This record gives sequence, C-alpha cells and structure tokens, in this order.
Amino acid sequence: MEDTSGKPRRAADMTSLGGRFANVDATADPSGFVRYLDDTARRFLERKRASYALLELKPGDAVLDVGCGPGSDLFELEAIVGPTGRAVGIDSSTTMIDEVRRRAASTGSRAELELASVESLPFANGTFDAVRTERLLMHVADAARAVRELARVTKPGGRVVAIEPDHQMTALDAADGEVCDRVFRGLHMSLASPRIGRQLRALFLDAGLVDVDARVVPLVITSWADFRAIAGFGDDLQANAIARGLATPEQARALVSNFEARDRDGRFFACLVVMRCKGVRAA
Repeated sequence: MEDTSGKPRRAADMTSLGGRFANVDATADPSGFVRYLDDTARRFLERKRASYALLELKPGDAVLDVGCGPGSDLFELEAIVGPTGRAVGIDSSTTMIDEVRRRAASTGSRAELELASVESLPFANGTFDAVRTERLLMHVADAARAVRELARVTKPGGRVVAIEPDHQMTALDAADGEVCDRVFRGLHMSLASPRIGRQLRALFLDAGLVDVDARVVPLVITSWADFRAIAGFGDDLQANAIARGLATPEQARALVSNFEARDRDGRFFACLVVMRCKGVRAA
C-alpha cells in the first residue's frame, strides 16, 4: 500500500518485521510484533526448551529473561524455578510489558517485570543465577555494553545464555544467487548488528565470562511461506528491495517468482544460521 503520510521512510522501515524491533512502540501496529513473536515461539518451542537446559536452573533460583517480549520464555522459566524461585523479565517496549502483565494476570503468574534497556539493567551486581536473551542483541546499539550488563547482574558461577542469528550468513537457493544474496543481506543491514551471531563468543570473553561455549544451530526451511513467516518478510519485500537499491524491479520480480516456483515444485531451500553462546560468570 502506498505511503501517503508525506513523511520519509526510515531505512529501518525498509526491511523485515524483525528489522523494526529496535522501536516497537513507535510503529503503526505494535500488536503485529506480538503476533510475530507468538508465531515464532510456537515454531521454535522445542528448540527453546532445549536451550533452557543450558541455564542449569533448579527450583528456588533467580532467572532473568532480557527482551522478554510477550512472555513466552519467561513463563516457562518461571515454571522451572517454581514458587520459591524468582523469574524476572525486562523489555524496552511498553507494548510488550503491557502484554506480559495482561497474560500474567490471566494465568496467575508471579513473574516480575521491568521496563528497561539491556544496556542499563536496573539490578545490583550478582542478582541472578542465570540470565537469558534471544534475538535481542542484533537490535542493540552497543552490544558489548549489553553483554557486560548481562554478566554484571549474574552471580559468580551463574550462567549467561544468548541466542542470536547471523543474518549475513543466511543462505537461500535461487536462480540468480548474486541478486539473492545482495537483497537479503542488504535488507538486514539496517539492523544495529546484522553479524551479531558470529560476534557472541568474543563479546562473552571480553565481558569476563569463562567456559564460553559457542555453537552453530542451523535452521533449514523448505517452504517459502515458512521462510517469510520466520524471517518476518511481508508482501512488500520486492518494493523494499527496489527502494533500497538492492535490485531493479525486474530482478526483484524474478527473484520472488523463482522462490514461488521452487516452492510449488518442492525445491525451495533456505538456511538460517543461529548462534547459541553460553558463558559462566567468574567466581
């Protein structure tokens, strides 16, 4: 749909839904982000639950979910630490915090919530037994400062886990691979840190975390519809690619047509590269 507001569109508006998470509350439809996070939480439920084990939580522990969104992970973590534990979620979006509060009220959750930035966490040193964040650091202006904050609020011997994509490693099979790579890598360049996945290990070490373990978790997708849903690309993908100068109108149409044809033939292939990093706060 044509933008008739008369206002110039920012670079961040010319990309996927995921690329606009840096300022959810300023968007025209912030509830769309809630729906997106709910959808991806359902799709990645088993992967998410597997990552909880890395936190090594036990009943009575204190756990922090940084960038908690609508609370999907927070409520699961709360169930693990139990009624004697403490589950806290923070998010910089009022929309997200309000949604978590609404859901918590309807379920009887005792989770604590804070409206705050990961770059300045409102907690004392060594508050939590474990800290977790997922798909947040790619939106943060100062990722190094953010990771230092994650480490700071973790108790000595406590665990920090971060899960982030590396959008510059995304691979799609297309007839014109050069245009394909240029479009998808270019569309993600409006993120604060489009290569954050590969940077996690160094950031953890620089923050003083020890026993750092970084793993690659590939996500293979064989449906064009599933790829668009997971990556957050809408019907305006072609227009965005053209507006950013990543493809000519002819190239953009041909690229999407090729994906649709591959999907119909059962030959669509994409691989999202996700990095999972765990570190321990030094004693």
